[in-house]
Amino acid sequence: MTVLIEGISHITSDRTILMLLLVFGLAPFLDAVCGMSVGIFVIAPILLTLDIAPLLVACLCIISQVTSVWGTMGVVTLFASTITGLPATVIGSNSALLLMPATLNMCILALLFTGRTRRECLDAWVPVMGTAFILTGGAWIASRLVGVELVGMLTSLSTIAFLALVGRLLALQ
Repeated sequence: MTVLIEGISHITSDRTILMLLLVFGLAPFLDAVCGMSVGIFVIAPILLTLDIAPLLVACLCIISQVTSVWGTMGVVTLFASTITGLPATVIGSNSALLLMPATLNMCILALLFTGRTRRECLDAWVPVMGTAFILTGGAWIASRLVGVELVGMLTSLSTIAFLALVGRLLALQ
């Protein structure tokens, strides 16, 4: 766990970026690759090392599950497609569009949970909007191009890459 914490802390020292990366990048990725709720077991101790109160860590872990639906979404979408006769790509891409407002609100809520002021939330509009867009817009695109089975892994990896890039750019300023 120490190696993971050190590796993540080398990406950026910005706590907002780290929190977004953990909650909306790493946790959904682990859920997509390993199964539901595995991400919680990994990010909870890391969030605690960032001096976030345990109750808030629990809330952030629950928020991370909102976007991790893509980890199991492939199976559910294929099942719904079989029952309804609708193409899985249509169900998956439309589900992504429906989740856009919730994902954006969860990004903002996560910032507020970690003690950010409204002004700090407004200042973090690029990582927040980028995260929400990549998770849902990426899910829409991936559902249509590669199929719903890989959506969770692809969107969370894209989110991690985006937030790592933003963190590096902020560190250069």
